[in-house]
Amino acid sequence: MFVNNKTLDVFWCPYWSYREDDWNILYNDLENLYSDLEKNKNKLVDKKNNLFLCPVVRNFTKNTFVIKNPIKSHIEIVDNKIIYKSINYIDSKIARPPSLDNNILVNYGLSYIFFCEENLNMALTSPFFSNSQHLKYGSIVPGKFDISSWFRNINFEYNLWNNEKTLIIEKDEDIAYVNFETEKNVNLIRFNLSPKLYKYAASCGTSTRWETFVPLIDRYKRFLKSRTNKIVLKEIKKNIVK
Repeated sequence: MFVNNKTLDVFWCPYWSYREDDWNILYNDLENLYSDLEKNKNKLVDKKNNLFLCPVVRNFTKNTFVIKNPIKSHIEIVDNKIIYKSINYIDSKIARPPSLDNNILVNYGLSYIFFCEENLNMALTSPFFSNSQHLKYGSIVPGKFDISSWFRNINFEYNLWNNEKTLIIEKDEDIAYVNFETEKNVNLIRFNLSPKLYKYAASCGTSTRWETFVPLIDRYKRFLKSRTNKIVLKEIKKNIVK
């Protein structure tokens, strides 16, 4: 059993299509936001008057993890097609027709899966505490779901502002935060995405195609009643990266 009273284990892995090469090499382990911020801590500030001692900030940042960009990518959009201007880049595509007027949606080709044994909401947001220069072009579409009741990948879908046709993301730039809504200390455990796990994730990720207009809470019920959560957890534990 991985979970105890003080620590909550969250399993995670990189995700990509099995029709592509193995892109595990692009995914470093994640660091929590609190540790990331401590690198730039002002050592001269009054120890009784700084954000690192604020329990509200500390409790939030300790279970928020930073996702960094592994390769610089310079994207231009011409005639609704992606044109790469940098020598190296993360493969991307136009995600879908824009939901907001005068905006463009770009699916940046990095993706992750997170899963937990206990009920746990995970939220994906843009890196609001980071000086990430790509935010002048657009930001990630946010989202939240219970990662114990659904097994699917999260995508980085950028909403570009006001018909912006450019997206430049530098190497090692913070591109997203994932926050876990719990008072416990989150312990991230990495696993490999086996072919079986890929199929389960693909089924959940494409559920709107085979069961349309169904609330997420009903999808949770189907996932749990079929005991797919137990099957997924058993397979994850076979593929832990030690």
